[in-house]
Amino acid sequence: MSCSLAKAQYQGDFQKTSWPNAFDEGFYNIRHNACPDFRYKYDDYLQYSPALALAVIKACGVEGRSTWGRMLSADAFSAAIMATTVFTVKSTTRRLRPDESRRNSFPSGHTATAFLTAHLLHKEYGWKYPWISFGGYTLASLTGFSRVLNNRHWMTDVLAGTLVGIASAELGYLINDAIFKDKHGGKYYEEPVFFYDKDIKQHDIEEIFAYRFMFHEWIASGSMVALQASLGVHPRWKTRLRLGLTSSGRNRNTYSVLAGGVFSYPFAKRLEAEASLLGGVSIAEYMDGGHDPIGGCVIDLNAGLALNLIVSNNFKLKALVESENYIQTGSWFFTPALIVGCGGSFYF
Repeated sequence: MSCSLAKAQYQGDFQKTSWPNAFDEGFYNIRHNACPDFRYKYDDYLQYSPALALAVIKACGVEGRSTWGRMLSADAFSAAIMATTVFTVKSTTRRLRPDESRRNSFPSGHTATAFLTAHLLHKEYGWKYPWISFGGYTLASLTGFSRVLNNRHWMTDVLAGTLVGIASAELGYLINDAIFKDKHGGKYYEEPVFFYDKDIKQHDIEEIFAYRFMFHEWIASGSMVALQASLGVHPRWKTRLRLGLTSSGRNRNTYSVLAGGVFSYPFAKRLEAEASLLGGVSIAEYMDGGHDPIGGCVIDLNAGLALNLIVSNNFKLKALVESENYIQTGSWFFTPALIVGCGGSFYF
């Protein structure tokens, strides 16, 4: 796969689409700036990869939550709920796709399918093998990102598809469990009991979606996506590495690499406060001959606060607010920004 970084016409007019908003426009710009010619159909097949993994693992005799019959029944309920929800919402909202091909963009059906099957995989095997769950959700996330890269969906379509897929799987299993009760369960299955030992060093891998507000008129605000990994060195302290990508208008993306420390403090059974201090560099990439008044490579300092909701023994949801400062070396000119966002993490 390759991305053309040559000059390209801005595909479509964002203001012609339904539901214009800065968050979707930011991710539209990221895609346009980085790889405007991206057109690959692998996501048509990737959406089913967690389901294939589920079938293969089951066929290999790995003990799961349910027998084949009970599992397939839960899968059928879940798929029916998901398909009905996606069709109904698409038909009702009639949102225009970013490539302006059809008015059935919201929510993303590919993403809903991928996260439905990833969550079914999690329900069957996540109670004993959390890395299987992580693998399934990673494949589903790749499907969602691919729908944006292929210019077939807005990012809010993808996020909505994620929620529809997971909620459908949960509801399908709820109905199935009400029907079967204690029958046809896995021989060694035990209902997972929530535990969070605050004295254990926690490592995590996180995915963050955010919006960056700039406070200088010549630098555009934009949407941000980041992948970060943290290594626990003490029950309260972690070291963190973040790789980020932010849109800055129609002709510039900003790539950032940050590292630093994190302090976390659990103050309730499922709530955890977090403070972080990161530093590194941000590098701007331009199209159409643009340039940055403060330079293409700057020092990036970031201080943030976050609240984590621990939803299971290996997964957290995050809400965050961060203060970011870009420093031009030589002149030591500060450019402040505010980042507000959310995300999810797999911790172990």
